Amino acid sequence: MPMEDAYKLAYEIARKNLVACDPSEVAELSGVEYIKESDNKGYFKLRCLGKDYRITYPEIEMTEFESDAPPKTDIKLVSLHYLITADGLPLTGRWITYRQIPEGLTYNSAFQRRAEKPLVEAFEKNPEYFLSAGEILGGIRSNYGDYAFLLPVLPRLPLLYILWLGDEELPSEARVLFDSTARNYLPAEDLAVIGGRATRELIRLLENR
Repeated sequence: MPMEDAYKLAYEIARKNLVACDPSEVAELSGVEYIKESDNKGYFKLRCLGKDYRITYPEIEMTEFESDAPPKTDIKLVSLHYLITADGLPLTGRWITYRQIPEGLTYNSAFQRRAEKPLVEAFEKNPEYFLSAGEILGGIRSNYGDYAFLLPVLPRLPLLYILWLGDEELPSEARVLFDSTARNYLPAEDLAVIGGRATRELIRLLENR
């Protein structure tokens, strides 16, 4: 099945699953706001990678809050999966690698290729802008490695971005870590997708500065 068709099918399944949920309960478990407009109609206000989105209920249509533009396909699908999956478990503050996530080994090589290795290529010569780009997306500087920030990609799904600069003996290295509760908020494949998207957004900010 072509990738575009696979996304459409996955999105339609996610829409049906979300419609079957109680929107007030979804909002409570996921940490998003649900604005009720009538007994059976309203919308979720969800923040993802520094932008606010509206997801109507029960139509399940997603647009940017300010522009009404549709989001990128991967953000749209991951956002619905987040609302469906979130179980409200409090964050632990214990950071783990992607491969430590249940089922993470299956997608680990793809995650490293899309989310971690491009960070070194883009930012080892621009480490200060690594921090600045993170802050533009809502990140908060952190004391890990040589440069680091905590990025809230979704309300209860933070990622910890860390960059170590190399020297004559060791190459530069980057890691994207997850709170140990990450799998309670998204399936492993979606965690890889949103990690890759976050990295691409950081690099886009570098290129457009």
